[in-house]
Amino acid sequence: WVNSVNHAFDPRAFIDALPLDRVVQLHVAGHMVRPDGLIIDTHAEPVCSGVYDLVEFTLRRVGPRPVLLERDGNYPDLDVLLAEVATLQRIADDAARA
Repeated sequence: WVNSVNHAFDPRAFIDALPLDRVVQLHVAGHMVRPDGLIIDTHAEPVCSGVYDLVEFTLRRVGPRPVLLERDGNYPDLDVLLAEVATLQRIADDAARA
C-alpha cells in the first residue's frame, strides 16, 4: 500500500499480477507521513484503513493465510494492539467466508 501511494500505482492491479499461489503469509504494518507527503513504512504506527482494505482484497484472492501484524516500535497500550489484531482477525474471517 505504501509503495502504491508513493509511486502512484493501483495496488490491487499489482497484487492481481503477482503469482498468488506463492503467497504463504501477509505482513501488515503502519506507516508515517513526512511533511513532504512521502509515506515511510515504519512498522511503528497504527495500520490505516487503506492497508486493512488491501489485506482483505488480498486474502479474498489467496485464501486463508497467516497474517502477521508488525509493530517494531512506538508500542501502544496492549488494548490498542489487541484491537488491531482483532480487526485483522475479522478481516481474515470475512475473507474466508467470501
